[in-house]
Amino acid sequence: MIENLIAKDTGLSLITHSKAVGNMCYIMMDNILCDSDDKEKYKNISRCCGLLHDIGKTPIEIQDYLNGNETKCNEKKHFLHNEISWAFITSLKLDDSKFLLNAIYWHHAKYCNDDTTTYSQILNNISDDDKYNMIELFNHLMNDTKKICDINLEESNPTRNYFDDDRYNHKYIVFRSVLISADRIVSSLSNEDVGRVVTDSEFCLKLINNEKIMSHSIILPQHYDPIRFSLQEKIVNDCNDHKTILVKACAGFGKTLIGVLWFLKSKRKLLWVVPRNVIAESVFDSVVEELNVLGITNISVELFLTGERKMGHNVSDEDFSSDIIITNIDNFFNPFISDNVAKKSYFINYYDVIFDEYHEYFGSDGSLFSGFVEVMRTRNLLTNSKTLLLSATPSISNFLWDNENNKTCVLPNEKSHYDSTHKNIYNINIINESDIHNISDGLIVANSIKYAQELKTKKGTLIKKPFSNKQDWDNIFSILHRAIDVKCE
Repeated sequence: MIENLIAKDTGLSLITHSKAVGNMCYIMMDNILCDSDDKEKYKNISRCCGLLHDIGKTPIEIQDYLNGNETKCNEKKHFLHNEISWAFITSLKLDDSKFLLNAIYWHHAKYCNDDTTTYSQILNNISDDDKYNMIELFNHLMNDTKKICDINLEESNPTRNYFDDDRYNHKYIVFRSVLISADRIVSSLSNEDVGRVVTDSEFCLKLINNEKIMSHSIILPQHYDPIRFSLQEKIVNDCNDHKTILVKACAGFGKTLIGVLWFLKSKRKLLWVVPRNVIAESVFDSVVEELNVLGITNISVELFLTGERKMGHNVSDEDFSSDIIITNIDNFFNPFISDNVAKKSYFINYYDVIFDEYHEYFGSDGSLFSGFVEVMRTRNLLTNSKTLLLSATPSISNFLWDNENNKTCVLPNEKSHYDSTHKNIYNINIINESDIHNISDGLIVANSIKYAQELKTKKGTLIKKPFSNKQDWDNIFSILHRAIDVKCE
């Protein structure tokens, strides 16, 4: 009897768990999607993902395993429940099921068998009684809207590879992240609260709600340049009506303050993503300093690296829960590829995001570059979350994620960037290595990290070794001349 099937070793009914995850998926998808003609369709598909994701737990061997009878069954020696769920639903030959199948198969992807196994091979490993129970459970969960009596083992789509289509990657990301996070959230609740999720939409919203940040009055600090601050505020106001914004401004312009002001205006939780740890640490210090100078004392900020909170300002006890979460690109992507933190995958798409120094991903390996582009497509084309891209040397790449109805706002425009507000002339001096210790103020460029670290130890300040020949200096001068007014001595 399907009423006796369990979803967890807590004894929670598989029917109750499936209905709870289905309702949570529907509400989460409604919460994250921007308005479009497909919104209602995608919400219903997402509900089906939640209802059917664990139908592969029906077989008696997996039920024995969930009941703690490991002598009878060790699930890892058999096909896993997500594989069985995928195989069963594939056999039904449902119309337009690519998002459903992709999300269900990958909701526990880490331990899956090789992808050459066909769905009929998986189902032929299951008894007729178990297949009958899956059919009965399907009919019950789908509320008789599409009754089925049998499954089809004819392999017109023989393997799991058929739904790997680059055209849909950004949509796969949304459906997977919603199902994975909904499943993890429901699984973390008591059996009583799981029952509430089935019928109480307000309770579901409380579990996922992106709480609004209260409004704050901004007063110009006395030592701030009023001209630059006025321009920074104008840029933030110009961002207000756009979902995706790219700001091009030179080093020293105050892009960190722009990010802080943008967050305060948006009043939503924010992920601030940078390429490397050292930049993340610097941004954390700068954000906390800007908030303090602006007189804002009730915003929580955390530095989240290597899967844990490293530093915090006004933080709560739970990691990854602050108003502003500063992290690196590896930690940002980790929930998409690591099962133990997959619960965060929905919130990575749901929160507002700043990609600081985003241009560095375009010179990286192909997987990081393609992952960044797919996330941008997901956020820009499907979600109602906002994204701010900051760079002093931007790659104008928004054509990779824009379409006719969702265009990135590029500030000041596609052909220029915000110049430094001061008109000072920089002096660049070529010196001998032996004269480095005489420098009291300035920047020294090195050609290796190792030597820069050695010089830091000797001098107490991060300085870098000069280039070794005239051609190297000619190259750096060419770059600098395009960015600032330079006087070479």
